[in-house]
Amino acid sequence: MFLRQFVIIIMITLMNGCAMANSEMLNVRPLYLKVVDGETKKPLENIQVLYALHAMLVKKRVLFVLPNIEPDRGEVVLYKQRSFTDKNGEVHFHVQKQRAKKDTDLRKEYLYINLDVDMTKPNQVILKESTESYYARLLKEKVQVDNIDLIGSVALGDKMERNENLLNPNTNFKGLIIISVKHDPNEGYHDWSDKEDKFRVEWNFSSLTKESESIVIELPEK
Repeated sequence: MFLRQFVIIIMITLMNGCAMANSEMLNVRPLYLKVVDGETKKPLENIQVLYALHAMLVKKRVLFVLPNIEPDRGEVVLYKQRSFTDKNGEVHFHVQKQRAKKDTDLRKEYLYINLDVDMTKPNQVILKESTESYYARLLKEKVQVDNIDLIGSVALGDKMERNENLLNPNTNFKGLIIISVKHDPNEGYHDWSDKEDKFRVEWNFSSLTKESESIVIELPEK
């Protein structure tokens, strides 16, 4: 009986050791947000903020030694969180350390302020199922997908799809998408929304490498 328990403990220890060896810790800066009315500049309470940290799984080498000319394997939501502003319009995200599979490159951080996706729509059920299948193939494990995983894809869809499937929890204001990246500004990064959309887009360049960051967000009224 003792020998059997000893063998089980050794096997669990080895499995945990292998999992640790195939993973790494990524540093993520603390983020402090203050959401205000774009017109009055007064703080807005109880505004929903969705946070999504996106990473790219990469395969740097082929056959262990040859450089891979196409290293990117697929993008995943590494960490996600839903929160709401307090009476001062403030909300904080203290991720700081996030464990990820080895050879994972932190690419983008998405903030969806006062913007959500209607998960009751039939096409969102289909998108949820296809996203879960994508994660299962890429990560070799089952991942529970929710609105935070899907909202980015919906926001990038055509205008009709966006208008039908996105919503503003606080109906007095439009939503805002803030995309933070590591690099400096360059061509190709722009606000793809128009005046009929329920959101606008802002890019936050050279931000993911900072030690910490504070952002004041001005929500536009409808």
